[in-house]
Amino acid sequence: MSTADHVHVTKTTNPDTARRASPEQRRTLLGIGLGNALETFDWAAYALFAPFFATQIFNPADPGAALLATFAVFGAGFLIRPFGAIAFGWIADRKGRKFSLIAAILCASAGLLLIGLAPTYENAGLLGAGILLLARLLQGVAHTGEVAAAYTYIAEVAPPARRGLWSSVIYASGLTATLLASLFGTLLTAILDHEQMTSWGWRIPFLAGAALGLFTLVINALLLYLVGVILRPHFIVETFWSAFLGSLIISIVSVALNVLTGSGNTQVTFRHRQRPPDSDRDGGGPVIDV
Repeated sequence: MSTADHVHVTKTTNPDTARRASPEQRRTLLGIGLGNALETFDWAAYALFAPFFATQIFNPADPGAALLATFAVFGAGFLIRPFGAIAFGWIADRKGRKFSLIAAILCASAGLLLIGLAPTYENAGLLGAGILLLARLLQGVAHTGEVAAAYTYIAEVAPPARRGLWSSVIYASGLTATLLASLFGTLLTAILDHEQMTSWGWRIPFLAGAALGLFTLVINALLLYLVGVILRPHFIVETFWSAFLGSLIISIVSVALNVLTGSGNTQVTFRHRQRPPDSDRDGGGPVIDV
């Protein structure tokens, strides 16, 4: 285990001291809770909005097959989880659990951003499906890497008499994120019609989740400094720079793919409408509204 993860617990018989949390401990709780919420939000958002973007990412000629392929990609995220647990466990032993948490949050945020900016099948063919698969693999790896480290670390930093309560925050934050994803779906489907949801509305929760991930990265990176466990000052700079550079590269590549394939959110939609059968008998033909 990294020396940065050693937590010094002072034994005390004073109940008030055993229950009192310092500002640094509260910031730890906030950072870990947000990180776990982000991990759960991306899974819930994918499952809820899959019917809207399935025919955007896969061949729209067969909506049923497109939806099945979308959930097959969803399942790939579960298959990769054991490898994520091993990889992030190895990272946590050598770099520390806080470093492992930040790396997991970065992977989850990158996955959300990739899904939110993925090109459509109409404009890029199977490239969008490949990006979707990459995003789900990143999120699957990140989930197991974040959860195991979060449970352990939050139990270590919690006040002695609050460890059970603080550990429950992990589960509570996950349920809250699921509820938030559901509220996102309810709100968007109430404001936008089906055509808007299918063309670009489904991207909103993923981009919002990526923004939450950036905020969580800042909170956790700030936590590394405030807790006072970093032995090398340049480590903070390296952490911020790695997170920023990784997010910047992913953003540039994703935006470039959208520009090159013409899959922007603003699209010209052609609505085809035919006259009633009796209009055809009167000599009227099909009418196309643009």
